[in-house]
Amino acid sequence: MDDITEAVAADIRGNAPAPLSAFPELGPFIYYIQCGSFLKIGTSINPESRCDQLKRGGKAIRPSIWVGSPSLIAYIPGNVAKERELHRQFATKRDQSEWFLLDHELAEHVSDVQVQQCLAEVHVHQKRYEQYTGSSADLDLARAYQMSAAGKQRIDTEWIDAFAESA
Repeated sequence: MDDITEAVAADIRGNAPAPLSAFPELGPFIYYIQCGSFLKIGTSINPESRCDQLKRGGKAIRPSIWVGSPSLIAYIPGNVAKERELHRQFATKRDQSEWFLLDHELAEHVSDVQVQQCLAEVHVHQKRYEQYTGSSADLDLARAYQMSAAGKQRIDTEWIDAFAESA
């Protein structure tokens, strides 16, 4: 990780708005949970709790894909209809039920969702600031968008590169 990326990542960690799930009125959420080379696309009121359930061996985890600890990599407000739409969109990558084989196309989609999540968090943060202070929050959304690019690195794509080299 270069110095600029590290500085941006530190800035995000130090000054990040509250996660969207801190505002239940925005839910339910469409979540993306990565487990090795697989991705679960589902809906939940609390994506963090859903990921914790899977880590403890909760339902919907398949032993055949237990290749690492599940990790919540993105989520945005959305309903079951949007979830079904995504399941149809990525049907050719479906492994079983809500689990999909994570490839470059799906990784790009998740990266876009991560940007949406970051911008939504900044927007909610700005609205809350205005609500409680009565003054406008002067947030630089372009800078937030650039910061979100560092967040994209949360996707574990090492296996994708290894797969591409072996093909």
